[in-house]
Amino acid sequence: MGTHLRVDELRLWWAKAGFNLELVEEESALGDLYLWVTEENQVVYIGADKNGKRWKNELRWKNEYSRSQISSGFLAMVAENNCHPMRLSYARGGFDAQVLISLINEYEWEGRYIDRLLEELENGWVPSFLQVEEFLIRAAVRGGKLIANTSHASLWESYLGRLTDTMAAIVVNASWDDLEN
Repeated sequence: MGTHLRVDELRLWWAKAGFNLELVEEESALGDLYLWVTEENQVVYIGADKNGKRWKNELRWKNEYSRSQISSGFLAMVAENNCHPMRLSYARGGFDAQVLISLINEYEWEGRYIDRLLEELENGWVPSFLQVEEFLIRAAVRGGKLIANTSHASLWESYLGRLTDTMAAIVVNASWDDLEN
């Protein structure tokens, strides 16, 4: 399967979690999430952007990047890998909790983390766009993929029990057969 996260893998994971994320192609349209992607469609970074300024600033900084100047590691990563931003909208899409509930039932998941997630889902919890960002990063981690994010990318126990990490574990586990075929 490889260690690099492909856009199609991430798309499969967000769909299996019940998220409907729409690709935003028009520059003036707002997108609350974005990816930095290589020409080979490998995702190297996942971000959230409430007002549409962050990805534009990052793109400007990438275009101003020079190897002979000291700058952030993020800029070196996106410039040296010839990345471009791919913008997504959660606000336009939405979330269908039943998709995830069905997956939990199909795979007979159980335990205290599952109980907590089911309780939240059955009580109408809808993840914020920041929680969707966290889910996407946690799915990359749970899937064993290399990702440049520093926030939410812990490889240790600190995320156990968080709703987004539990969702990611369920979705990635349910996707192995799809991804290996």
